[in-house]
Amino acid sequence: MSESQPQVQPLPLARHRVRPEWIDYNGHMSEAFYVLVFGYATDAMMIETGLHAGYRESTGCSLYTVEAHVRYLNDVSEGAHLAVRTRLLGADAKKARFTHEMYVVEDEGDEPAPDAAPVATTELLALHVDQNAGRAMPFPAEIRERLEALTEPAPDWAGRSIAEVPRTT
Repeated sequence: MSESQPQVQPLPLARHRVRPEWIDYNGHMSEAFYVLVFGYATDAMMIETGLHAGYRESTGCSLYTVEAHVRYLNDVSEGAHLAVRTRLLGADAKKARFTHEMYVVEDEGDEPAPDAAPVATTELLALHVDQNAGRAMPFPAEIRERLEALTEPAPDWAGRSIAEVPRTT
């Protein structure tokens, strides 16, 4: 990195507390609410990268998720404090690839321990869409540059697909 380029700070953690209505018939957080929390983390990432409400209102453009892969790794109980880490994995003219890793932390403002395992992850591909035109449009240069500056190596679990289930006959 050259001296003229400021070092980019990582995205802040998105934080939530598991509400009673998020608990399912198995006694832990329902799968829909993992996705809801990940959606809130995407919203936070959009704010941090300049794709906030003002941008959307003035341009008519937004991010549309076109692909997602969620992994549910551990149960989450009512009242748990969640911290979601977002990683930008890449961006080009019209697309962004990113991940969210959800952790349970002891208290509201805690950081996940360095060796903590996530309770869930998701990997997403999103398009920058002009809602009026109904098609993907290039990011403005300053937003694409911000996304690119935040890009970091993919975690080892990213890029996986769902394994096939062998057919029994």
